[in-house]
Amino acid sequence: MCTTTTQTEPAPSTTCRLCAPWLVSVSLGRSHEDTALALVRNTGVLYRVPLLERSTNNAVIVDMVRRLARDTRLTAAPLLLDITGTGAEALSLFAPLPPHVVIASANPDHACDWRFTAQQLVQTMDALLADRRFQIAKQLPQARRFALELESFAFPNGTPPLWRRPGIDDASLFAVATALAFAESSQA
Repeated sequence: MCTTTTQTEPAPSTTCRLCAPWLVSVSLGRSHEDTALALVRNTGVLYRVPLLERSTNNAVIVDMVRRLARDTRLTAAPLLLDITGTGAEALSLFAPLPPHVVIASANPDHACDWRFTAQQLVQTMDALLADRRFQIAKQLPQARRFALELESFAFPNGTPPLWRRPGIDDASLFAVATALAFAESSQA
């Protein structure tokens, strides 16, 4: 399924780690939470999500990441691993780590390569949606779930974010938003 989804996209035009046109992003969940995988393509004008998957079985997501890593068009794609919810212990799932890995976290106690805040992710998503620079393939099975996550994630009156309404997890949102915020911060 992963290779079929990505075969319709043209090959990347660069091998720069930070400006690669593809990003593979994983938001790691704890044992009772979903882990999500997003493949994001940066066309320079628009961000597209041709692949979005989630599972409570981390092995499923790890296997998908390994299959994506074998795709020659994705050899320069950074692998963003959001360890906010799990901590560094979860990195062992991906051992050995691929060469273009970026460890990301919103938790100030985690050692990581790139630190973000939930507010930064929401602001990036809001800006890209307002400018119509972000698209998720509507035919993806997880597209509707992603829309629900996006609707449930808000900053009312500047307060900390409200998410995880009953029955709504944020794994897909974080996988996509982490990739978008990383790409936008890398271009600045």
